Amino acid sequence: MSKILSTLILILLFINTSAQDTVQSYSLIILKDCLILNKDSTPFTGVAVQERIFSRKAKSIIKVQFGTKNGFHKDYYRNGQLKYEGFYNGGGQDGVQYEYYKNGNPSDIYEMSLSTYHGKSLCFSKKGKLTSIDNNIYGQQTGSITYFRKRGTEKFELETLIESGKTKIKINANEDVSIIGEHLNGKEHGTWKYYDKNGKCFSTTEYENGKKIYEKFID
Repeated sequence: MSKILSTLILILLFINTSAQDTVQSYSLIILKDCLILNKDSTPFTGVAVQERIFSRKAKSIIKVQFGTKNGFHKDYYRNGQLKYEGFYNGGGQDGVQYEYYKNGNPSDIYEMSLSTYHGKSLCFSKKGKLTSIDNNIYGQQTGSITYFRKRGTEKFELETLIESGKTKIKINANEDVSIIGEHLNGKEHGTWKYYDKNGKCFSTTEYENGKKIYEKFID
């Protein structure tokens, strides 16, 4: 019984900033369906901070409304470095989400809707270079996709915003491209172009619903 309770109950800190700027702590119950409750089983509202047992460093910081994740969410590595930050709406991931390497550089930046990939998705190398740009429509890769050289590119401008109802990812990356193509419902579709290290297109391939139609090499 104690093992079951230990898996359901996490000791979290509820941070409540009042006029006296006081901090209060409670034991909150985290259920499998992600509901967050007070000790008396009523829905929790506030900011919940999950601490690591020995170091007492924050593992997660979650904004909760009526027992459901609603607002910002942050996760941390053991060393205190930020691991993930994003926004939740009604219990589901919504808007721009960030994931980070342990060195602090972003590993992935992507847009979500109802906890489903929806919008642009960017991947980065550990050195902070952009390696790919993808597009999704409710979990299906659809639209343009761009791959950069193996080591990625530094020649891009990126503007992101984490706010409810306001998501913006602006990208300007036109160099160091290796592949430009299109997806339709998760499959290769249309013309895919392949570039050499000098930026010259040396091959094109036509796809239709994931099936290669023909390939052309350019001298």
